[in-house]
Amino acid sequence: MRIYSYIVIGFLIAGSIFSSCNSDKQKKVPEYVIDQEKMIDLLVEVHIAEATLEKKQGHKANARDYASPYYKTIFDSFNTNPQNFDTNIAWYQQNMENFEDMYNQVMIKLTKLKDEHLEKTKKSSDKKKKKAKKAL
Repeated sequence: MRIYSYIVIGFLIAGSIFSSCNSDKQKKVPEYVIDQEKMIDLLVEVHIAEATLEKKQGHKANARDYASPYYKTIFDSFNTNPQNFDTNIAWYQQNMENFEDMYNQVMIKLTKLKDEHLEKTKKSSDKKKKKAKKAL
């Protein structure tokens, strides 16, 4: 299930079209806009949830219903909701260069988290192997 991935990709395409029409004037940040660093962290959490749901549910018909609690928990922890998330994506896409930089930071954080997870998994596996050898 990649509901929000499809939404983000759609916004990226639409944003690139509309951003070419916008002037280069600096826009005032509306009150509803989530701070850039917080938005990056939110995107990281959304992508982690999507990966988790993909692994657990695959492409089952009820995957959307199953995903709701995941996204609700994430959005609640960031004091936002799906509508505000979508609005923020659209706002950040008004400056595609900045939005691409944000997504690069998202990818860097996801890669770092993946590497940390793999390292922990490797250490745990190594400990189990050593323990098994001692038992022999």
